[in-house]
Amino acid sequence: MEVFIFSDAFNLKNDTFSYGKLRASYGIVGNDAGIYLANIAYNQTSLQTINGSVPSLTYGNSYGNLNLKPERKYETEFGVELKFLKNRLGLDASYYTNRIEDQILPLAAPASSGATSQVLNVGEIANNGVEISLSGTPIQNDVFTWTSRINYAFNQSKVKSLAEGVDELVFYDSDQSSLRIVARPGEKLGNIYVYPLATDGNGNNLITDEGYYVVDKTQYKNAGNILPKAIGGWTNTFTYKNFMLDFTADYRFGGKMVSQNLKYGMSAGQYENTLPYREGGVTLQGVNEKTGAPNTVNLSAAEYYMNTFGWGADSWNEKGAVYDNSFIKLRELSIGYKIPDAFTSKLKINNLRVSLIGRNLFYFYRTLDNLDPESPVGNQWWSQGVDVGSTAATRSFGFSLNANF
Repeated sequence: MEVFIFSDAFNLKNDTFSYGKLRASYGIVGNDAGIYLANIAYNQTSLQTINGSVPSLTYGNSYGNLNLKPERKYETEFGVELKFLKNRLGLDASYYTNRIEDQILPLAAPASSGATSQVLNVGEIANNGVEISLSGTPIQNDVFTWTSRINYAFNQSKVKSLAEGVDELVFYDSDQSSLRIVARPGEKLGNIYVYPLATDGNGNNLITDEGYYVVDKTQYKNAGNILPKAIGGWTNTFTYKNFMLDFTADYRFGGKMVSQNLKYGMSAGQYENTLPYREGGVTLQGVNEKTGAPNTVNLSAAEYYMNTFGWGADSWNEKGAVYDNSFIKLRELSIGYKIPDAFTSKLKINNLRVSLIGRNLFYFYRTLDNLDPESPVGNQWWSQGVDVGSTAATRSFGFSLNANF
């Protein structure tokens, strides 16, 4: 990394401008394949016979690949750090780009191969983004101090190319392939594709004789992307005499979530937003797929929700599982008190502080109902956008005692 402190080089310091630094870096990092991925692995087990158990070996679920090459990541970053008003106001901003070549990922293998997957060098992915941090001390006097920091980050990932013979990578496949998260060359990483509703030449939804939507299973429609458009946080510390108040809020804007929980709950009529149509039913807007006449079939609420949101239902479509996922959350709140030095000095203790702490307290704003926006868990990058039987985050309260000796 190269650093240039131009405030010192050009003697620019004054009461308004305190500090200025430029930085730039470039690096290449390699990442080898995980252990045993180059070879076919065997699992030790036992085989039951009429004469008892005998040791045996079975093939692993994934084929090895002797031709695997290490991943290579090329990254460039430019940044600036500025401070004003005797360091009471600060700005730190970065712009970065990186490119990953020969990315190592498991791909589904044909059933005829006897394995479920094989690890391959699948292609090239490019990222670019910005990170901005604004910090300051709006108030500072003998009895009261307020310090604050707000962060913003944006990242965009694009699939530049895939391995020869690979048209797309399917990371997640649900409901008999009616919903998939895929990577295609030239597109953003994390796109969601679903079967769309079928329409006639005039754009009218097609309706079956039974009164349900017709789903077009001959093509896929882009239903959004699981990655957020922006993430960040806001941290504040207030100090009044010996009392301290700290809070941290996080935010996420943009991006979608695929939720099986919400889909099944809608299908079973468990949520408040399934109350519509319970009195008089619903007649879906569209035309009959055979006659072209306006639809007149009335469905009960149970018929509509079960056949629109239920797994494998003929009328299942993107409404059933893809939801906007934005939120502003109070991540942590802490209230503390510093025991006066006149008391702690007798105990040979410095800076004795007691605090009450609460975490994951509540949301100021969120687009998801009936589901914690942060409920998805998993060890894959796309897990952040897929909710399959996840549990809600835990709200916790605690007590802390900190001291220096």
